[in-house]
Amino acid sequence: MSGCHLDLKLNNVTGMYSTYLTVKATRDFVKDNNHTHQLGFQPLPGFPHAMWENYTISPITIITTDKEHGSCNPWGDPHFTGFDLKKNYNVYEIGDFILYKSLNQKRPFEVQVRTGPCGGVQPCICAVIAREGNDVVEVDLCEKRPGVVEAPSVSFPTGHPLEGTTVSRDNKAGKIFYINFPSGTRIQVKTGIAHMDLDVQAPPDDFKAAEGLCGNWNGVEGGALRGGDGHLYTLTTVTNFTKSWQLPTGTSMFYQLPKYEQHLAPKFEYCSCNQGPVQCTKAGNGALNPNKVRKCVTLFILWSYTKGLIIDS
Repeated sequence: MSGCHLDLKLNNVTGMYSTYLTVKATRDFVKDNNHTHQLGFQPLPGFPHAMWENYTISPITIITTDKEHGSCNPWGDPHFTGFDLKKNYNVYEIGDFILYKSLNQKRPFEVQVRTGPCGGVQPCICAVIAREGNDVVEVDLCEKRPGVVEAPSVSFPTGHPLEGTTVSRDNKAGKIFYINFPSGTRIQVKTGIAHMDLDVQAPPDDFKAAEGLCGNWNGVEGGALRGGDGHLYTLTTVTNFTKSWQLPTGTSMFYQLPKYEQHLAPKFEYCSCNQGPVQCTKAGNGALNPNKVRKCVTLFILWSYTKGLIIDS
């Protein structure tokens, strides 16, 4: 860990050093059963200090629990498999649409997509913009937008630093993006010549609290296609379902960005890692980006009176 530290402060009355450490949980979207972990502490070797004499910090027990998550996959020109409806349905309209919006009051979250001509008979998704809290991330491949090159680009259009969201890019071809939001929501954007394939992973918080082209997420396939007008559609009326989630021209986040809201700012500061984020799982595979996933090992927090806090795994 780098980019932050904790100060161990001496209480002159009790003669004790103390500090506080917050560990924030996230989701890995991997079915690897429930597990019990130990978060251990040990002093850094080579930095002896009287505070460590005859004292060992007790480990903290952490229990991880598997929970169901939602998965929505728009691909091609574009075909959909939604949160509940896993039969392919197609979106053949051009414009800006709500793909997935959380109705959870704990956080404002929304994903919008733009479709446009992509050389074939049907349109394709050529841009995606996603917002959680004050963080907004856009990946753009639309060829005819002024000032935007045809190669895939990622931007943070609000201009302020991200507050917990991370974005990584495939190092080989540079055409796959991984967007990870603090809530655990993940979006994989795989770009082609003129289209995008998306893999949206929704956290369990949004179960029975989601809407958009990905459908309702309530565990019932028959009620999945609830439109933006409140009507319930079927596969035979999917065109009207699509239109119900289309946004009027000039009203999407591609045109109008949400205003910064101070109360949505995180109440804590994230540390940064020099080596970038590392995904791991007890199963060792099955995560969103399986090629970069390794098995988790014991996590130790190493304390140094002179160097602050270092995490090693």
